[in-house]
Amino acid sequence: MIYQLSSDGTEYSLISYSGIQGVDEIVNPTILSEINGIPVTSVRHNAFWGFQNLTGTLTIPASIKEIGSSAFRATDIESVIFEEGSPITILNESTFFGCQKLGDVKLPEGLKEIRNSAFASCDLNLKFIDIPASVIDIWFDAFKNCVNLRAVQINGDANVKINQTAFTGCMDNDGFGVTLYMPNIEEDEMPNDWNYLDAVTKYKPKESYTP
Repeated sequence: MIYQLSSDGTEYSLISYSGIQGVDEIVNPTILSEINGIPVTSVRHNAFWGFQNLTGTLTIPASIKEIGSSAFRATDIESVIFEEGSPITILNESTFFGCQKLGDVKLPEGLKEIRNSAFASCDLNLKFIDIPASVIDIWFDAFKNCVNLRAVQINGDANVKINQTAFTGCMDNDGFGVTLYMPNIEEDEMPNDWNYLDAVTKYKPKESYTP
């Protein structure tokens, strides 16, 4: 992995992958949290776009404050772990777009926004996503075409903004779509516009998802 020191020498950014595509496999990649005592604070946009030999579990340290758009797009990572205390508040556009093998994601507790296409076309193994209570905005196409996504748990309250197309295309050939679990929302509190979310076919207020 290639890291770049900032011009003022106070932080590093992970900017790219140093291996040869299709040859050098990185299994269970771990991003460094510091280099010689200087923190690694960001992952540049497009850093790993298309590196399918990036596989296994990706661990993102709590030192990372920002992940650029399309940073891990179209890689073969299977799970993502944000370390406890992660300061990430925004998942940018297309961060994990097209990560077809991605099936297990533990989002950081302080996350506020899941932006457009952040998890779009994770269409093989992503079956459940647990949205932290801190999230206030899920943008358009955030989970578009995740055809095997069957359950989404919204842990926040009824003030969460969910774009109508956040789950568009999340329906299999048999017509099964997404079930929305809302353990902290009463039935009469659910926003009316949630009834029109694309591909959401069932609503479970005051219920938690059980695998």
